[in-house]
Amino acid sequence: MMKNLFFTIAVILIVATTSFSQTLMFEENFDSYSNGDKIAETAGAPWGTWSNAPGGSEDATVSDAQSVSPSNSLNIVTGNDVIVDFEYLTEGRYRIDFDFYVEAGKVGYFNALQNFNGGDSEWGMQVFFNTDLSGSVDAGGAGTAEFTYAADTWMHIRMFVDLDNDLGTLLIDGEELVTWVWSTGAQGDGTLTTLDAVNLFGWDGTKGTAGYFVDDFQFYSLPSLTAPTNLVAVLDGTSTGVDLTWDAPTETPDYYGIIRNGKPYASGITSPLYSDENVYPDTYTYSVGAFYEELGYSPVSEASTPVTIEGGIQRNLVVFEIGTGTNCPYCPSASMGSDDLLLNGQDVAIIKYQTYSTSDPYYNGIGLVRVGRYNITGYPSTVVDGELRMAGGSATVSSYPAFLNFYNERITRPALYDIDMTVTSTGDRSYTASITVDELSDYLENPVRLYTSLSESNVQYNWGNQTEINHRCIGMYPTEDGSALDFSGKAVTIDIPFTVDFNDELLISDYELVVFVQEDATDEIIQAIKINLGDVANSVAAVNLQKVTISPNPASNLVTVNAAANSSIQIIDISGKVLITETMNNNSKTINIETLSSGVYFIQVTTGNNINVEKLIVK
Repeated sequence: MMKNLFFTIAVILIVATTSFSQTLMFEENFDSYSNGDKIAETAGAPWGTWSNAPGGSEDATVSDAQSVSPSNSLNIVTGNDVIVDFEYLTEGRYRIDFDFYVEAGKVGYFNALQNFNGGDSEWGMQVFFNTDLSGSVDAGGAGTAEFTYAADTWMHIRMFVDLDNDLGTLLIDGEELVTWVWSTGAQGDGTLTTLDAVNLFGWDGTKGTAGYFVDDFQFYSLPSLTAPTNLVAVLDGTSTGVDLTWDAPTETPDYYGIIRNGKPYASGITSPLYSDENVYPDTYTYSVGAFYEELGYSPVSEASTPVTIEGGIQRNLVVFEIGTGTNCPYCPSASMGSDDLLLNGQDVAIIKYQTYSTSDPYYNGIGLVRVGRYNITGYPSTVVDGELRMAGGSATVSSYPAFLNFYNERITRPALYDIDMTVTSTGDRSYTASITVDELSDYLENPVRLYTSLSESNVQYNWGNQTEINHRCIGMYPTEDGSALDFSGKAVTIDIPFTVDFNDELLISDYELVVFVQEDATDEIIQAIKINLGDVANSVAAVNLQKVTISPNPASNLVTVNAAANSSIQIIDISGKVLITETMNNNSKTINIETLSSGVYFIQVTTGNNINVEKLIVK
């Protein structure tokens, strides 16, 4: 239930909207204060600061430099961190209104919190206003909406938070930017159906210098609404679309919004019918909600009977691409989360781009094109199947719960391609991947590309709370830009040769090749497959070559090589220089290595066209 404390500071006002009413719980136009007053210190509750330090550097000042209602507003600059505390609401429907002005060359930011608890707070959503006049919204996932705005101009922010029906909606100047399941939070990994505060933060850092104004802040409690009824969903005449019809509620809404498979999908529909055209092959259920400018969305209708668009097959894997680094303080969370996915048996492919900092000893720059494609600026950042995003993390807590939610959402989405891959060894460290992609549906009109990524795991290195590095991308073939696919013949086969620069301390089974098909325009990964190079080695070994063994290892004086007769032997240092050459007369050869210095070497055994390389430690 709502805490009584909140209502001791509320100003009650009933406002008529058609036959509904709304209650103004709190408003502030800043005009009763003097220029330079600290808002939390002067006004008191519900105003506060992040660290509960009214009057300090976090507290923002009242200013007469800009205003909507004469003559003051609240000025937020770098370091300010102001809270409007709603005292942890657990039920009800609410509207938050305020005017927002970002100075030219500065950045703006605000968020709404499900739970305000300092560093352990839970974000319901957040909005960024960048210096290049672009903006982005994290709501139900990172980057779920993008927009542009004008600097040095007042814009109106309106947000609805419906705790009773678990729905949030954000509008700027009357335009709906995003509607999302409120409990999923800013990054899509939340669980709370609560509203605790709005946070006006002077964000700076890599984004620029904070500088914005807020005026005419209002907080309303809203009445319940009735849902549309009698929703019917049927395949259209082409069997690639779905036609929806429903009955309007008693009060005529401004427009309707469609919920598809549990997620907000379309809005701005002005009549009680909708055609969902050229639908991706899958099974769908629909609901519809009515939207009112002053009251937000009604509860949604009962779900429709499921309808199925044919044409897809089971997805093999969900691809998690992660921007990370060993000197990134919050990146262990993504590492733990991805490891937990595999430990718990989820069908995933993990690709980590070690691009956080060039000072990272494992930075290699491979994946910078991918990081740029997804516009990754914060670390860790995780992109799931090119569609779902999560930015940020923890030094100690696994991201597995959020990753599992993303996995569950994606693994059930049918794939439109079938991928078959055979990898063969063509020599020392050299391989060829023969990949056949078969198009099963012509749904996608945009070009798609094939990407091939090689990663290494079990690299022993202490960073954060981790002791190793897994799934570090070490190569993309033929380049990070992938290969264009032309399906004029329905199936396409591409041979991709690659050479592996093996880490001396790893096994061949520590290397994994991931292949995926991605749509250019949307970034969605449609299908993926992976293979462990250890399995490739096992299949090739066979080329009936007797197993090569060396003993002892480590060795200091003599080493014995067991292999097929008539094989040639070379002992090679790590620079590639051949130091010793021998020929095997039978299946065993003992070699004197007293002349070799302590260190790591390679014994290469060649039998006909077959080459086998083993590592030798000399002590």
